[in-house]
Amino acid sequence: MTNKQFAALVMELRDEAVVLVAERQNEIERWDKVAYARVFEWFGNPGLLTASAYLHEMRAYLRNGLNACERVLRGLRPENFVRWSSTAHRHLNCINSRSAIGLVAEVCKPDIKTRTIAIAPLFCQFPRDNKIFGTETSRDTDSQLLTLLHEITHFDDVFASTDEWYGTRLSRMMALDTSQMGKARANADSIAGYILGVKQ
Repeated sequence: MTNKQFAALVMELRDEAVVLVAERQNEIERWDKVAYARVFEWFGNPGLLTASAYLHEMRAYLRNGLNACERVLRGLRPENFVRWSSTAHRHLNCINSRSAIGLVAEVCKPDIKTRTIAIAPLFCQFPRDNKIFGTETSRDTDSQLLTLLHEITHFDDVFASTDEWYGTRLSRMMALDTSQMGKARANADSIAGYILGVKQ
């Protein structure tokens, strides 16, 4: 893929991500049973006695994070994306992964000025998205679109997300454990899976 082709791809992915974030923002404003179910699916359900307070707090948390996510996505340009290297973020005083083996992309969480997103070769081997044919529903596997959302959530002024565990399937499973709910709400693949509306 040429640099020009890659630039076009990441901008198309950016535009798709903006649409998905808008869908979740609308869902947050409706705040109906569908919205509750999606929150419980990705971030856990504390049980009947505390569900109402939990949903109220999660609504504010997700609204703020989604608004920030939209703002950052809309500001991305091709120059925000660089080839991954072990020194890609050194100028930002961040320590990069030492190897690109198994790495798809990487950001420096405090980098709210340059928003540099380092893309590793594995990214180009992923499917663009994993939509089920003829629908807007994404399958429960990795994709370039999921990766972009995952990385955006990491920025400190978005969700400041963590990598407690990887993969949407595992993220959904961990949300079933009420002792892991604090980690689930901060986990990048949990948030990205929530935004994408990934299905099993």
